[in-house]
Amino acid sequence: MNEQDRIKRTGFDYIIRELGVITPGAHQRVRKISFYTDRQELESLLSEFSKKHDYFQANPQLVKKLREVLRDIRDITRTCELLTRGHTLDDIQLFEIKSFSLRFSDIRAMLSGSKLYDDLPDIEEVIRILDPEETRISSFYIYDAYSDELTELRASMRKLQRDVTEEARIENRHSLDELQKGAERLESQIRKELSRRLMWHAREIGEAIEATICLDIDIAKSLQIERFGLNRPVFVEERAIEYLGLFNPELDQEMRCSGKRFQPVDVSLTTPVTVLTGANMSGKTVLLRTLALSQIMAQAGFYVPAESASIPVFRKIFFFSGDYEDIGKGLSSFAHEMSELAAVLRERCLNTPMLLLLDELARNTNPHEGTAIVNALVKYLSKMDVVAFISTHYDNIGDFDKTRFLRIRGLSGCSIEEVISADSLINSIDHRLVELPNPAASPREALLIARAVGVPDEVISGAEQYMKIVKGETEHDKQTES
Repeated sequence: MNEQDRIKRTGFDYIIRELGVITPGAHQRVRKISFYTDRQELESLLSEFSKKHDYFQANPQLVKKLREVLRDIRDITRTCELLTRGHTLDDIQLFEIKSFSLRFSDIRAMLSGSKLYDDLPDIEEVIRILDPEETRISSFYIYDAYSDELTELRASMRKLQRDVTEEARIENRHSLDELQKGAERLESQIRKELSRRLMWHAREIGEAIEATICLDIDIAKSLQIERFGLNRPVFVEERAIEYLGLFNPELDQEMRCSGKRFQPVDVSLTTPVTVLTGANMSGKTVLLRTLALSQIMAQAGFYVPAESASIPVFRKIFFFSGDYEDIGKGLSSFAHEMSELAAVLRERCLNTPMLLLLDELARNTNPHEGTAIVNALVKYLSKMDVVAFISTHYDNIGDFDKTRFLRIRGLSGCSIEEVISADSLINSIDHRLVELPNPAASPREALLIARAVGVPDEVISGAEQYMKIVKGETEHDKQTES
């Protein structure tokens, strides 16, 4: 699985889709957004963005006007590249530069009162070159003002064209052709001269393009903060993660549409390895995915989906949910999962600070070997300088040093009578985390869930009877051993 696949699995693609950037350049930029691994660089980046966010929030009408102007901006990157390489631009390309420059001039004027944008490039000279008549209208042609000779040629052509008799048109045809050729020759020379003059301002035009992209993204991020309820993360040196009110923005938005609310979760990962247990449907996968998403958002310079966040900066972020098969390579889900895990552990040998999030590790093999693999990995990672969060439904995970055990409350405290349907089941799950003083068996909620979603009572009763038999055999074996 490549980096983009991992990012997609976290839901970061949803954050990008819902960002709401406007300009073509910003759309291209956010598809290949940078991830930072230097804490000081991230702090500086977020500090600067935080000032801009406060400015935008204090000036909503300005933001509205800026976005209206941004909607009129087209992508002129290719045209600017041609200009830089010394090409002679045609009328359409000259129009693109003029139109962009006029819009950018409007943006620069709107932001003139803010010190945050006092370094925007001045491209008024570009406008003077392409708007000799000073109309500031977003259109372009080779104006008469560029050449007295061209003005005279066009005047002569118009005079000849006013003769409407057939005899006059035949008589004037040759003259018109000559005048037309002369005008076209002059226009070509003027385009070449305009392109030469504009080339001296190619750097400023490129800076204006970049400033427009950054402004579009900054505004979109600021609006998304308010829309999703995001907050600025605090970066720390310690290998410890602390969240208050962590939530998944995509699921939260979906639930709001149906009149529900996502239950935020407080998360504290203060040891190299934390093992999470909880029933199926209790939200383990969502929690791990949201932790990965939040870390990626933070290291991409975004605010995060939580009331507060204190997190380190990692060089690598790995999230595995195990719901894939590499059919092309002929690997099963389990083999692919182990292959990915092996690649991650090799990275760990390179002493790379990493966040490792494993959802239901070794779920696709038999429980006996799966439990053994999870135990061995927990013991191995507990000796490493990592932050690892591993969810599992396997029993008998060992109590190793530098390892914490959490469980999702799930249906604890609910009776069978209270959980009578799939809807009531979802509403009954408590997603808050509870710390366990020592390793404990996974929650026994499978039959409760099975009954709630409609499995026949005969099957449920049979399963309960079987569990009693297994429990009796286990206790008998223990007595025999003692």
